[in-house]
Amino acid sequence: MTTMNVLDSSYEAGFLLFYNEHFIMSLPESDSGLQYFGGKEKPEDNNDPLKTAYNELAEKVGQQILEDDWKTRIIPLHKNKIYSYLLKLTKTEYHKLVSVDQNAWLITDSKDLSHITGRNYPVNKTVSAFIILCTYHFVNHLEDCSKNNNYNNNKVRARLVPTGEMYEYNMDKHTTEIFKEHAKIISQEINSNRFNLANFLNIKEIMCFTTQ
Repeated sequence: MTTMNVLDSSYEAGFLLFYNEHFIMSLPESDSGLQYFGGKEKPEDNNDPLKTAYNELAEKVGQQILEDDWKTRIIPLHKNKIYSYLLKLTKTEYHKLVSVDQNAWLITDSKDLSHITGRNYPVNKTVSAFIILCTYHFVNHLEDCSKNNNYNNNKVRARLVPTGEMYEYNMDKHTTEIFKEHAKIISQEINSNRFNLANFLNIKEIMCFTTQ
C-alpha cells in the first residue's frame, strides 16, 4: 500500500481495532467515553495520515504492537479531514495489546517513544484502560445514531481488560460521529471475519490472552 499524503496539514487520523468478533477501544483518563485510537497530526508525521495513526496508537498504548504487514490489513473509513482506518489485529498483536499493564505507567510519568514515532517530545499517559466491545453492540449503536441522529442513548455494555468484568460505558460522541456513516462497511467486514455473538458471551474466548 502506498503512503498517502494530504495537502492540508490540519487533520486527524487513527485506528478502529478489531480482533475476531470484538473491538478494542480506549477509555481515556478523562473518562469521556470509549474512543478509537486516534488523534491530531504532529509535524514529525510529515503530513502522512498513516504515520499519524501508527504514532497515535503507539502513544496511547505506550509501546509499539503492530507487525510489519499491518498496512495490508487496513480499510480506509475517511470523513473530511479525519483519516480513520479499520484495522484487523493478528493474534500476536491482540495479545500484546491486552497484555499491556496499564498500572505500570503512572499518570505522573512520561515516556520517550521517539524511537518508535519519530516525535521529539515525551508522552504522558492518556488512556486509563482498554475495553473489549462486542461488534454487534457497536454496530447497532452506530446504526441507531445514524438513523435517529440521537446521542442521548449512548450507553454500551463492554468488558474491562484484563479482568473481563462487564460494565456499562458511554461511547465518545466524536468517535460515534466518525464511524456512524460507515456502519454498513464495518458490519460487512466483521461478518467476513466469522462474526459470532456467542463468542463474545464466552469469557474464555474473549480473554483468550489468559488461556492460550
